[in-house]
Amino acid sequence: MHLYIISCNDVLKVGTSKTPEIRVKQIISGAGLLREETYFKIFHDIGKIEKYIHFMFKDLNKNGEWFYRKGIVENFYEYICEKNDLTEIEIRNFFNNFLDDSEAGNQKKINKIFNKCIDESKLTYTDITKTYASFFSSVDNLSPTIIRTFKDADNIAFVWLFGDMLQYFYFDRQYQWKFPEKEKGLVKTFLRKFKIKYREC
Repeated sequence: MHLYIISCNDVLKVGTSKTPEIRVKQIISGAGLLREETYFKIFHDIGKIEKYIHFMFKDLNKNGEWFYRKGIVENFYEYICEKNDLTEIEIRNFFNNFLDDSEAGNQKKINKIFNKCIDESKLTYTDITKTYASFFSSVDNLSPTIIRTFKDADNIAFVWLFGDMLQYFYFDRQYQWKFPEKEKGLVKTFLRKFKIKYREC
C-alpha cells in the first residue's frame, strides 16, 4: 500500500491506496476541487504509517481522513513539501522531534507560571463562594487563585479534558476552564507540572 497526501485550502487528507495516482484523481474530481488549488504527494510502500499519522493528527480532525491545516498538521505539510521520498522512520522521527520541541517550549512557559505562583504565595487567598465557576483564560493569564487550586492537587478530583475545556472539582465546587484551542498541549504540560491526573475525552 502507498501513502497519499492531498492539501486543499485549509485542510489536508492522509490516505492509502494500491493505486494512489488514480485515487488522488478520483478524490479531486469527486470533491469538485480545482487542480490548481490542490497539492498532493505520493510516497510509495509506506501505507502502514497512515494510522499512526491519523493518531498524531486526532486533535485537528475535521472528518474522516481530513484534518485542519494548523499546528502539527501544518508543520507536517511544510515538511513533506520538501521531500521527494519518505520512509516510515523519517516520519516517526519528524513527529518525535516536533513533540520534543513543543514539550520543551511548554515546560519553559509552565516553569515560569509555577514559579510565579510560588512567588505570590503570600497573597491573600480569595475564596470562591459559588458551587460552580466557569471562566475563559489562556494559561499565561490564570489568576493566582485558580493556580492555587491546581497547586493543592490533593483536593482536586474528576478532572476531564474536553477539546478546549477542562472541567474539575476542587473541594465541593465545580470549575470549567475554557482555554484557546491552540493551547491544549500547553494545558496538558500545566497539569503534569502540578501532578494532576486527568482523563481526555
